[in-house]
Amino acid sequence: MVDNDYVKRLEEIIQKMLTPLTNIPFPLVIQAISGHYVIPFDPSNKEDLDLLEKIETAVKEAGKQMVLNGVYARRVNEIGNAVEPFVREALNQLGLNADKPADKNGNKQAAGYPDLCIRVNNKTNYIECKTYSEETEHSSQRSFYLSPSDKFKVNEDGHHFIVSYEMVRIGSNGLKGDRYKPVRWRILSLEKLLVDVKYEFNTSNRELYSKENGLILREGSID
Repeated sequence: MVDNDYVKRLEEIIQKMLTPLTNIPFPLVIQAISGHYVIPFDPSNKEDLDLLEKIETAVKEAGKQMVLNGVYARRVNEIGNAVEPFVREALNQLGLNADKPADKNGNKQAAGYPDLCIRVNNKTNYIECKTYSEETEHSSQRSFYLSPSDKFKVNEDGHHFIVSYEMVRIGSNGLKGDRYKPVRWRILSLEKLLVDVKYEFNTSNRELYSKENGLILREGSID
């Protein structure tokens, strides 16, 4: 027998889940996930200004190298990944020891926020690399993602920056994909960023195609 009260309560819970949470302060999200604080950038602090000058120098140099060497990507959403090595190399040329952040177990990984970590004066600074185009700069499409994870890569208090480039397509290479170059750069500090939460329901291929689940109606080989 179906428990109608139970079904109704479950429907109410799901409806609440489908209502996105909006305008959540980014520092609260980081603190809730990692237990660490987002340290605001202080423009009146000489140490912070010196740090900004170094990052700006690296960002400009990375941009020059991108123009010389080209940034290649097969898909638009892969351009940010292609930009990251240029930024990391430029930061390292300034002695900032940019590297992939490690998770709580000390393992370095590419996936997930943030892309890079640098330490200056024994202080941690996280950097995420982003790109945009003139067409997408003011669009409402989501471009910044952060997901809770057992391998979350924020393990210390620190500044959180975004290094972003406006990119334009300038050609194509059959093997490497489209070629892009930067025409503008930006450095953002994220202590005032507001983010939204959008729930989703998902499953795996194992669940979809399992014989035990009985979802498959028919199947066969293509001769």
